[in-house]
Amino acid sequence: MFGVAVTSGVDTSLDDVIALLQGSGITAANLQSLGEYSIATGSSGQTTETLNWRFSFTSPLAKNKDTIAMLTNLQATIAKKNNGVTMSFSIQGTQSSVQPLICSQSDLLTDARTQAQKLADGAGVSVGNILAMSSPTGAACLLTVRFALLRYQ
Repeated sequence: MFGVAVTSGVDTSLDDVIALLQGSGITAANLQSLGEYSIATGSSGQTTETLNWRFSFTSPLAKNKDTIAMLTNLQATIAKKNNGVTMSFSIQGTQSSVQPLICSQSDLLTDARTQAQKLADGAGVSVGNILAMSSPTGAACLLTVRFALLRYQ
């Protein structure tokens, strides 16, 4: 995983930064954080407000050399513009390229209802309508379902 940091003036927009990173494959979806910082300039003690844009993206391990060369060239291109914007990058670690699980929500719901009915049978009640459903962000195969319980009559 690669990390890219861009420092710019406070008048710089996300679109401006993405345009500077053109050719890297970095998009707004890669933005991890944005911070505002004061930097002391010169001996007078004056400060300048800057924005620190942090992005991350993955690249196949076999392409690390190419990715580093591309980022190095991009860094040099940005520096040559001499517009107060700087870019740095780092390798932040490796990440498994395991394919994400793809789950059908209807299958997950059917499984939840089946599990709920097994528990309800043990308590002498039956499963009714769905009261609530939730799934954590980024959890493709996790579904929490809350059912109403009905007493046998």
